[in-house]
Amino acid sequence: MFLTMMNMLKRRRGIPLDLFYTYWVNAHAAQIAARLPGIDHLWLHEISFEDGQIWPRTDGVEHELSEEHRFDGVPEPCFETEEHLAAFLAAMEPLMTDEANIFEETVANRSLGDNSKTFVDTTPPSFSAPGLLKFLLFLRRTGETSTNDFRAYLSSEMAPAWADVGLVRKLRLHLLEPHADDSDDVLESGVSTLAPKPRRYDAVVEIAFTDGLDLGRFVRSTAWSAGADGRAARIEACHAFKVNATHNLKRDGKLTFEGLRTPIVAQAIDRVGAISQFNETVLALQGADAH
Repeated sequence: MFLTMMNMLKRRRGIPLDLFYTYWVNAHAAQIAARLPGIDHLWLHEISFEDGQIWPRTDGVEHELSEEHRFDGVPEPCFETEEHLAAFLAAMEPLMTDEANIFEETVANRSLGDNSKTFVDTTPPSFSAPGLLKFLLFLRRTGETSTNDFRAYLSSEMAPAWADVGLVRKLRLHLLEPHADDSDDVLESGVSTLAPKPRRYDAVVEIAFTDGLDLGRFVRSTAWSAGADGRAARIEACHAFKVNATHNLKRDGKLTFEGLRTPIVAQAIDRVGAISQFNETVLALQGADAH
């Protein structure tokens, strides 16, 4: 993979959260972003900081995040080559124009090449609550820890130890490129792309369990307890967000059924059990093939 992004989206004030998710997931992402050239894989994560406070805390690691710095969604687009990224950037104007409709802030986090790695994954590509118990952990290193040491610790010690606990259904690690000190920018649409210091992270961990009981068992495991000192020595902040839904809109350069029909329609089809919607003649009416 050439580039993976874990962007932070904050909804525009005055837009209710349920309306934000309906528009972002279905109108903005499924009907615009997923149809632009270049994106090879695209996931959307609906998240909640308040719900994420069930994530266990480590003594000495900051866990609070003020309300003004919280965010509501994380898109995860992946580009397999530099050429694919260039094709997307050349065609992204309609996506950028639409951002002003729902976003107050959009902050890009970049992970290059193998700096995004999946250690274990037995989860479906998409799910909606109730279902898995999943978190996105946004991590910031301590001032005494170098970028190289921090990355080595996460990728060689913490992540493998957690992944080896049989209770973990998914663990995916993203080592992020540093934010520039002058990354105070505002798009022509008025959407801020500034990464304020409380949200300048060095890594993101996606971790999932079957349920809360398995999370409790994980906290009692040696992998968690024995690693407490190492985490406190290297991680300054761990801001945990619960993932309430994940949508997979694009895979291997092709639209998924969610991407083709939009998640809200795909979920209705699933609930009704309308298998006829997968007939080739019906799919042809949508103008594309789907995974």
